[in-house]
Amino acid sequence: MPFLNTMQPIKILIVEDFHAETDALLRELNDSEFNHISEIVRTEEEFKNGLHRFDPDVILSPYSLASTNAVKLLSIARNEGMNMPFILLAYDLSEDIAIELLGEGVEDYILRSTLKRLPVAIRKALQRYKTQLELQLSDVKLRESEASLQKAQTMAKLGSWDWEVDKDYFHCSDELFRIYGIEKTTFTVARAISFIHPKDKGRLSELMETGLAVGLPEAVEYTIIAGNGEVKDVRVHAEKMMDAKGNIIRIVGTLQDISERKKIELELVRSQSLLSLGEEISHSGSFELDLINRKTIWSANFYRIVGIKPSTVITNKLFLSLIHPKDRKSYQDALAANLEVGVGKPFVYRVIRPDNGQIVHLLANGRRVEGESGEVRWIGSVLDITERVHTQLELETRETSLKEAQKLAQLGSWEMDMETGELQWSEEMYSIHGVKKQKATRELFMGLVHPDDHVAVIAADNQALTGESPGMTYRIIRPDNQEERTLFGSKATLIGTKLIGTVQDITERVRIQ
Repeated sequence: MPFLNTMQPIKILIVEDFHAETDALLRELNDSEFNHISEIVRTEEEFKNGLHRFDPDVILSPYSLASTNAVKLLSIARNEGMNMPFILLAYDLSEDIAIELLGEGVEDYILRSTLKRLPVAIRKALQRYKTQLELQLSDVKLRESEASLQKAQTMAKLGSWDWEVDKDYFHCSDELFRIYGIEKTTFTVARAISFIHPKDKGRLSELMETGLAVGLPEAVEYTIIAGNGEVKDVRVHAEKMMDAKGNIIRIVGTLQDISERKKIELELVRSQSLLSLGEEISHSGSFELDLINRKTIWSANFYRIVGIKPSTVITNKLFLSLIHPKDRKSYQDALAANLEVGVGKPFVYRVIRPDNGQIVHLLANGRRVEGESGEVRWIGSVLDITERVHTQLELETRETSLKEAQKLAQLGSWEMDMETGELQWSEEMYSIHGVKKQKATRELFMGLVHPDDHVAVIAADNQALTGESPGMTYRIIRPDNQEERTLFGSKATLIGTKLIGTVQDITERVRIQ
């Protein structure tokens, strides 16, 4: 729209009926130094063509014309998707009728006696139109933001809730209902308590009853039994909101499904227990470098970490002799860089203890301090992270094994563009279905489905295209080894024009059950 740019003239489409009246309109606009260009049309066909070719910012039309009227022209503009202001030239109408036509969608009306008001009426109409466009744009952005938030909550398995304390129900996000495994419904305090696992119900009930009086904990973890019978671990964060008098009026919070994290934590704990691994508390030391007098002071614990006798005079030459030969250059460069900027950046180096030859890993940091008398000192600390380094190496090995174990879960994802029909598979989808990476198509997928499940899968697949798929269990025959596998396709979710879902190989789970 040119009028959005104040440097561009306003484009006015004038429906002409009587030349003298049109000339009067143009004289009034020109006399007011109104920045505009105009085009004149006479018939409905010319009017429709002018809408698309001229793309006006505003329309001026008398009510009655030779072959049509303003109401019909307004209807044509709206049917063509044109929502620009329509101002009625009510020369042959009473003011009461003109006002009545405002209800038909006319933006404003001008009488012969108020023709000088035309430039002002156009500007006001365009300003109202601009405001409406901005509101519509804000509404679109809000909906997009809500969709992004909902998608993020789904990916994070994080639901949100809002409890108005004086009411017995929660306002909940869609993801919260998915975590609880139930359809959207009125969610009350009693309903929330009913999902809590018996082992945690007493503790959580007490927290909910006393929370308003003694305060809410920062976070609470507990177990629930979802509506489908699935046992899940969840983590709740809550924050109270108070009125001016200090009374709690609302409590807002989040509930996150942390079942997978708990499983990983248990596996790590189990692995560490089997290998008799544990972390020991790291020892730390402090030091001070007098940059003016070139003196070094260590804390007693720094001597112990490095393995030299306390009160030994520390010189640069002595300390460099303790540093691992491969780390001396990097140590000197890191220390010099920190001294130059004055604010320390942590760095790691190794020391070889002279008393037992042990290699100690140290994490060092510090900052420059300038005294009132002009002294410049570097105050720093070291942390013995030897055990942490060893443990980290072992944990990395365990994490590698864990990642391999997670692959055995065989969880893949897919995405379909509802406009183009284009289908995208993740790499794990190809692995699950036992096919080489290639262009994913519906035909490829259906060729893998077990013959006995074809009808059910086609029905579910068609339902998924509507965005209302509940998910289903089905079988495939892998082409690489002719093995029959049981898969579970999750409920498909429609986000914009994208339909997304996941597929998991549950063969072993089915066998165990």
